[in-house]
Amino acid sequence: MALGRIDYEAERMPGGMGALSAPPGEHLRLLYANTVCDWPPAVRLLVDFLGPARVMFGSDYPFWDSARGKLALDGAYLIAQESEAVRAGTANAVFGLEPKSQTPSG
Repeated sequence: MALGRIDYEAERMPGGMGALSAPPGEHLRLLYANTVCDWPPAVRLLVDFLGPARVMFGSDYPFWDSARGKLALDGAYLIAQESEAVRAGTANAVFGLEPKSQTPSG
């Protein structure tokens, strides 16, 4: 939420960019993050800022109640593609995992 201010201050202060080739926000967008959070607006902001391809579901188990994290995902108004990426797709891609195959229930 403070990214605009960070970029502004880096731009306006002499030497504020240091050795960066782009504003700090552009470098921060290269990070991967997890959703250990129970506040849906924070999850939405994270996905909007980084994009779903850089956000992974995090549980912080056993210190965090993962059900609360799942509720935050449910309340973040993610479209189906974003939700799938955050819940499993991004981690599968980053860690080279194979998605679980869906077996028909009988």
